[in-house]
Amino acid sequence: MKKLLLIILIFLLSYNISHSSEIKNKINILDYIDTPFVGMPYNEALNSEAPFILILAKPDNAFMLTKFFPIAKTVYKDFKGEYNFCILNAKIKENEELVSFFAPDKYPAAYIIDTQNRTYTYIDRKYYNKKDIKKILTKFKDKTLFY
Repeated sequence: MKKLLLIILIFLLSYNISHSSEIKNKINILDYIDTPFVGMPYNEALNSEAPFILILAKPDNAFMLTKFFPIAKTVYKDFKGEYNFCILNAKIKENEELVSFFAPDKYPAAYIIDTQNRTYTYIDRKYYNKKDIKKILTKFKDKTLFY
């Protein structure tokens, strides 16, 4: 949880610094973010019993990622042991195949991955808030999301 918070704060700081009008010689500060994932590694999450929330994000979407911190906290607090959490950096070469497979229209993009049935469900952007995510995860857990 601390690592997730740290990465989100680094994204925010990088975004603010890279978009500051006071920087005369712009350095692409986002280049240093070479971490392929935050949370559980994708393959480990995929091979676990519990479903997981996958977020595909790019470092330059730092502001939007702040919406996911309360969501991550909710998943961690209210669904501990029932869901895993993984944020993949969509700009890292080793994640290209996954990014191509999911092919999101916009970043960040969130999905629930059902590890038992090897299926996924896209979570629309309008549900990127604690209340709706909690409702979706509860329904998914109870297997009533699609009924």
